Amino acid sequence: MNKITDFVKTLWVLSLVTIKSLWVILKDDMKKESQTYKEEREEQKKQKKSAGEGEKKRRRSAEEAQKKHRRSAEEAQKKRRRSAEEAQKKRATNRRRIGEKT
Repeated sequence: MNKITDFVKTLWVLSLVTIKSLWVILKDDMKKESQTYKEEREEQKKQKKSAGEGEKKRRRSAEEAQKKHRRSAEEAQKKRRRSAEEAQKKRATNRRRIGEKT
């Protein structure tokens, strides 16, 4: 009888030690996993923030390029108008001259 109780006690202690060891291993693993998750989230936030800044810069440069293009198009249109007006004036003066000669 004494040997049976010692056997049961030993089994009980071994099972408690096994359970406690598994608990500690799982707990440490979960801590490491949560730390890794936090670090990954922080890294994603940093990347997202830096990507957002890069996108803003790209938008600004695209807007500036569009403004420059509009300005140059407007200037070209003004030049065409001026040259058309000058051509009209020349034609009008030429007509007057022709009219004066006859």
